[in-house]
Parts: sequence; C-alpha cells; structure tokens
Amino acid sequence: MRGLKGQCPRCGAAIDVPGARKPRQRPTTPATERQKEFARELGIQFADGISKGDISTLIDEALASDARERGVDLDALEKREGDVYRDVRSEILAEIDEDDCRLSKATHAKIVEELGHRNLSAILITFPLDAEIDAGGPLECGFSYSDDLSRKDVQIVLVSLATGWKP
Repeated sequence: MRGLKGQCPRCGAAIDVPGARKPRQRPTTPATERQKEFARELGIQFADGISKGDISTLIDEALASDARERGVDLDALEKREGDVYRDVRSEILAEIDEDDCRLSKATHAKIVEELGHRNLSAILITFPLDAEIDAGGPLECGFSYSDDLSRKDVQIVLVSLATGWKP
C-alpha cells in the first residue's frame, strides 16, 4: 500500500499513502574525545575506532543501568533508614520510661516535684474519670502538694478557692 494513491471512501478526496521511511542512520564518524572520556569514566570498554553512534548507545545503556541500580540502592537505603529510625525511637522511649518522665506514668509526687523544679508551688488532686461527683457523697482522691507548702498553706488555698469560686 505504501506509495499508492487512492480515494477516501467517505469524502472522495485523493489520498496519497506515503512510502516507507528510511531507517535513521547512526553516525559513522569517529567518536569524539569527550565521548570517549565520558565512556571511560562510566567504566565502558570500547574499540579504538568506535563511531559516535555506537559509543552513544553504550553510554545510554550504562546510564540506564546505573539509574536502575541506584533505584535499587535507594529502596534498600529507605528500608535501612526506616529500620534505624524505629530502633532509635524504641531506644529513646525506653530511656524515657526508665527516667519515668512520661506524664501517663508519673506519680502524683513526681508531677508535683517536676512543677517545683519549674519554680511553681503545686497542689494536685486527682480522681477517677468515672467518679460520681455529687454535693454530699464522699469522693476518693489522690492528693499531693509541693514541699514549699505547709499543710496549713494547702488548707488556706483550698478554702479560698472553695469560697471564692464562681462557676
């Protein structure tokens, strides 16, 4: 069909079917010194009289192969970094647990002590989340106060809070 003429069955216009294209010829001129130098840097071995086209193909193949290898290396690196991150994170959390610095694991006394290190006096009252708080019933509480306060100081603070409280 190539090189033939015809008529479009739809509109009747003339159709020219182009002939076969010649394949693109690779340059046969000798490779440049820059190409040869770059090929050597990539570790490519080649014949002395290699053409520009042939050395270009070898360079392209080497670069593509190198890119694939780098991709594999990056995948392995990401996995190793992920493993290292998890290990370091676990070590840090273990150290935090050893020092009992996490609020969720701290005792009343430890919380009050830490506030004292921050130059704050503290009175800490805790009770269960599900405690029934009503006007006359007893309430089980945890209670701690900082060493700079006396029992009398704590009573004065609590009474003044209770009498001056405006909800």
